[in-house]
Amino acid sequence: LVYAPWCGHCKKLDPVYEEFGKLASESKSASQALVVAKMDGTANKLPDEKYKVTGFPTVWFFKNGSDTPIKFMGERTIQGLASFVQQHGTWAVELAIA
Repeated sequence: LVYAPWCGHCKKLDPVYEEFGKLASESKSASQALVVAKMDGTANKLPDEKYKVTGFPTVWFFKNGSDTPIKFMGERTIQGLASFVQQHGTWAVELAIA
């Protein structure tokens, strides 16, 4: 997740993204196969055009061994993020979503 501290959409997504990260860390399959991270896009410079951010928030997925991002365009819910990971991931991960 690349966010901006002043961004309203980022503030709305933050608790969802935090809960998704918590669920991933509590899942044996997800914690071994998935890294959930975020960075302030206004305080950090991205290396090149491959990682160009055109708006906030931007959620990317990187397949194992790849440096090419897959941009998340789905529903900004825990289920939406989980479905995205299942669709693009190399390994199956299970999350205990209520």
